[in-house]
Amino acid sequence: MSDTLTVGVVGPSFWSYTAAVMAEHLRLVALQRVTAPEQLLMGVYLNAKRFFRIVLEDTEEAMPANPCASIANYKIAVDTLLECIHPQLESRAQIDSHLRQYAHMLERLQVEGSLTSQELAVATELRDFFAQLAQDGEEETYLRAVRFDPPEVGIRHVF
Repeated sequence: MSDTLTVGVVGPSFWSYTAAVMAEHLRLVALQRVTAPEQLLMGVYLNAKRFFRIVLEDTEEAMPANPCASIANYKIAVDTLLECIHPQLESRAQIDSHLRQYAHMLERLQVEGSLTSQELAVATELRDFFAQLAQDGEEETYLRAVRFDPPEVGIRHVF
């Protein structure tokens, strides 16, 4: 599967379903204080990992595989992070550190076992992050429908 996303689909609404399911899963993880990989919907989980892989490409020095998608998704992630969890973060290094913690927590969800208090705090933040991302995606979808915006179509250039 290619990570190539057209510019028209790189908005919060593209990730809305994944974010809503992940927020609910992380709510259960926080209540039980344990991870249970068998409870993850694998397609949703892989999509969440894909989101963070694309986002984190923008934090590295190397050129992202798809710069437009990486920048757009990084902006979505930063807006979500600052909107609901850490509005006081000021530096890109602090923001990138939180995004890496979230990506690491996604990996941790694949390992069954009890969460440490620090892991639980990160899982709770990630739950809030995904809940906000889902809400932003639903708002974007609603606004498109209300304004009667036609669906965006990616533009492909052949050189």
